[in-house]
Amino acid sequence: MALASMSILARSKLLAQNLRQEGRVEDAEVVDELVQNVEKQAARSQYATTGEIAQRLGVSRQTVVNWIKRGFLPGVRLGGRLVVPTTELARVEEVARLLDSADAERPPASAEEIDSISRNERDQWTWIGKDP
Repeated sequence: MALASMSILARSKLLAQNLRQEGRVEDAEVVDELVQNVEKQAARSQYATTGEIAQRLGVSRQTVVNWIKRGFLPGVRLGGRLVVPTTELARVEEVARLLDSADAERPPASAEEIDSISRNERDQWTWIGKDP
């Protein structure tokens, strides 16, 4: 039962230790190398590149870069690459899902609604060079 509650990495380290005790050093080294590779991959996967984010969200890479520049996403430079913490990507995906859900519930705006909104917005504009 104790083994069932242990993580796979912890169980792998225990396996390598047991293999060493049995004198199977080469097998233990293979398991150790696999554990190290998995740990490195886990550390790398804490960040997603702008290209990975763009692909997951269905936007261009430049859009993601623009979002970072505008502060919509927190970006970090790692080794010359612009990356975003995967925790933030999960948050953005949740917001996108909620917006998609809201869009699905409301029918598209009619031509009259769009015209009304546009007209109200244009009334607020200040026209340069317009005679009073």
